[in-house]
Amino acid sequence: MARSMRFTYWRCDAEGGKFISFFDFLKEKSFIHPLSPDQINELRQNVRVIDCSNCGAPIDLERNSICSFCHSPVAMLDMQQPQRLIAELQQAASKPVDPMLPANLAMATLDADRVFAAFHDDDGRRGSSPGGLVQSGLAAVGRWVEKFVI
Repeated sequence: MARSMRFTYWRCDAEGGKFISFFDFLKEKSFIHPLSPDQINELRQNVRVIDCSNCGAPIDLERNSICSFCHSPVAMLDMQQPQRLIAELQQAASKPVDPMLPANLAMATLDADRVFAAFHDDDGRRGSSPGGLVQSGLAAVGRWVEKFVI
């Protein structure tokens, strides 16, 4: 979900990347957004049927504002989004970066590793794993739940 638009992509199980269609890429980057009720009413006055930009099926605007096949809402290409995106990026680039950020992140990582190193399995393995903080946390929760299940 990106802002108010749902998009789909396929992720490689081997973590080799992801595949996303061009239309879904545009939705992800907010270049396409659903029409407001006022915009749909204005479109209904001028056009009766449009093709779904997701699956290509016809949408009868007199009856629906979503595709009856894939349930995608009627959407439009936002021609102002590129200018807004460029302005956002320019504003972000003008902010100074804390020169201590890499050191602070490294210290936070070491602190988290110290916290999770305190957890040990029954066979003596450390709770901290090469998978990182999330995997260590899940392993600690798994060991905790295991005490109640077994």
